[in-house]
Amino acid sequence: WSVVEAPPWQVQPADGAAPKAKAKEQFVKVYPNPFQGQTTIRYEVAEATEVRLAVYDVLGREVAVLVDGQAEAGTHGATFDARGLAAGTYIYRLLVGNQVQAGRLTVLY
Repeated sequence: WSVVEAPPWQVQPADGAAPKAKAKEQFVKVYPNPFQGQTTIRYEVAEATEVRLAVYDVLGREVAVLVDGQAEAGTHGATFDARGLAAGTYIYRLLVGNQVQAGRLTVLY
């Protein structure tokens, strides 16, 4: 992404349409956060759909893709292994169907 484009974690519908009121807020829980080494990102999927969960550094570079594919309805979890990455703040971006949710992860050493 360039300086004039939105960073990849900015919350916006995947289809480029104007944001709509959500019928149900996506459930995302990161534990532990802050963390050393690894953390688990848990999320809920209301119905079977495509899911992508990626982690970015603060410059917008993708550092990990944790999930990329079809997911059944229910609660799921993905482990983010930050060993080998610098301590600091990272952004997760969860795309479920056409809804996006983002949040911060803090790596401590």
